[in-house]
Amino acid sequence: MIVVCLGAALLARRNLAQQRGDRRGAFRLAFFFFCVQMLLWLTRGHLVASAGTFGMFLLALCTSVFYGMVIWTLYIALEPYVRRRWPQTLISWSSVLIGRLRDPVVGRDVLIGATVGAGVQFVAALLDLLQRYVGSWTPNLDTSAVLEGARGTLATCLSTVPHAIRETLFFFFLIFLLRVVLRNQWVAAAVFAVIFSLANLKSPSDPILNCVMSFLIYCGLAFVVLRWGVLAMAIAILVSKVIGNAPLTAHSSEGYFPSAVFMLACVVTLTAWAFRTAIAGRRLWKTDLFG
Repeated sequence: MIVVCLGAALLARRNLAQQRGDRRGAFRLAFFFFCVQMLLWLTRGHLVASAGTFGMFLLALCTSVFYGMVIWTLYIALEPYVRRRWPQTLISWSSVLIGRLRDPVVGRDVLIGATVGAGVQFVAALLDLLQRYVGSWTPNLDTSAVLEGARGTLATCLSTVPHAIRETLFFFFLIFLLRVVLRNQWVAAAVFAVIFSLANLKSPSDPILNCVMSFLIYCGLAFVVLRWGVLAMAIAILVSKVIGNAPLTAHSSEGYFPSAVFMLACVVTLTAWAFRTAIAGRRLWKTDLFG
């Protein structure tokens, strides 16, 4: 965090002094981040007409502006260098920022990101099964916000959006710095995965297994951002968090069953839209295939 914040501030200052960077795209991204943060306050808080509510509103406003400025600074620091060295990683991302949501490239990257996000949760479920098999399993408690009903479920879904954007830009910034130092993007991706997976060595149960699984996940995320770009990685993190936070159950009588259905439906809807956008109206097969 220290490297990212200080490095981004220095690079952003340099780019602004040299009149470089997509300021309009950075402002749109920061404003979107601000709006999501304020929506999170509305869905998480219990609002009553009081001075305390006004104070919490001011706190939420300051927090949202702060996060928006951090994202703006990070994007201004990254965008000029990435556009010059890795322009392919920003194609679909830039299309989203200018409103070209019907671009087939956007649909392709969203579809790839959703698939990778589901794959990340599959690896997590596999790790859970392996831990049960070796006898070192500990329960992974789901978020309790969904127990608050529709508003809590909506807040849980919305909370994944800023996490996905922030983590994507932070991860990509670190991979970029490692690439500059190591002179090879795949070596930088491997070092990036090693750095974050080593944190699991302090895990109280099965540190080696957790470390290996984390290495595979971070390698996958690094490969996604290098091969398909920033948007695919952001969607992968978003889908992974939505599925991971969904209180999955096979008992329809449970009170949180509708919340799980809604969260999974959001993922399915996003994937269906991405598929439809990616094929751009083309047929999946020739008309005479079954003729």
